[in-house]
Amino acid sequence: MNDSEVSEPKPLVIIGAGGLGTEVVWVAEEANRGAVRSGSPQPCWSVLGFVDSDLAKRGYQIGTYIVLGTVEETATKFEGKEIWFLCAVGDNNAREKMVRAAEAVGWKPAKLIHPSAIISPDARIGAGSYIAPGCVVSPGAQVGSHVIVNFHVSVGHDSILEDYAQICPGARVSGGCRVGKSAFLGSNASLTPGVVVGDDAVVGANSHVVRKVAKGITVVGCPAQSVHQRHVPESNFLQPINLIQSIFQEIFDDPKLEVRPSTNRNDIPNWDSLAHLKIALAIDEAFGTRFTTSEVIEFHSVGDFLRALEPTNRQKT
Repeated sequence: MNDSEVSEPKPLVIIGAGGLGTEVVWVAEEANRGAVRSGSPQPCWSVLGFVDSDLAKRGYQIGTYIVLGTVEETATKFEGKEIWFLCAVGDNNAREKMVRAAEAVGWKPAKLIHPSAIISPDARIGAGSYIAPGCVVSPGAQVGSHVIVNFHVSVGHDSILEDYAQICPGARVSGGCRVGKSAFLGSNASLTPGVVVGDDAVVGANSHVVRKVAKGITVVGCPAQSVHQRHVPESNFLQPINLIQSIFQEIFDDPKLEVRPSTNRNDIPNWDSLAHLKIALAIDEAFGTRFTTSEVIEFHSVGDFLRALEPTNRQKT
């Protein structure tokens, strides 16, 4: 290989001079060392330093790098130079705003993947995303742009992490799941196969999700339940069939599904044991009840759930 074929290291700035930023710099350095070990004549990145909107941090040294200033100040310093960036801001909405600012000055999004991460050949990692040490991204999985996948996360086959999502250390995204735009999975959270987590939703640390999490909702626990108001006004029980029907529509992903007290498993082909558990948990959450395992086993129709919700039969948490 002659000198003209040797790629020069790409100038890289890290947006966000905090804890995540220091981890991202470390991964950039590890990527450089991994490239050299693999026989590359040049490292991948030339880290210029940190960028941060906090003016008080300007000039502050973090390890061997300094905080260069804001995006605009740094762009002026390196005017005319091609710059790559990775946004290491933990708040998903703030990260999106900072990415827009960086793109506005012409910077290009970097993709940083630690050498220890195991990435399937047919998995896709979007621009500006960060894959930390020890992660696994399985066949058919798609990681969007500017996604943070932190230490020891596993992303199952055919799962989708949409733009600006954040998956914290140790989280488990099972096969066929979808994590929405700017959604957040806390440390060691886990998703049952096929679960959808809506845009801007939050799954608390150590929580296990067994059913769809709606947009903007925060859930915690095992199984995960909403931390918003659990008990509904007594007037809502006047027409519980309407709320139960919406639960069935969500679980079976059919907005036109209609249920009656007589509706049973024979009427809905996908009403298997897992769906049955999801129905019971969703009704528990919606009505503030707590069905026992023996009760759930004895429920065979929508009418059985309705009778259990009658005021004389309800057990509130």
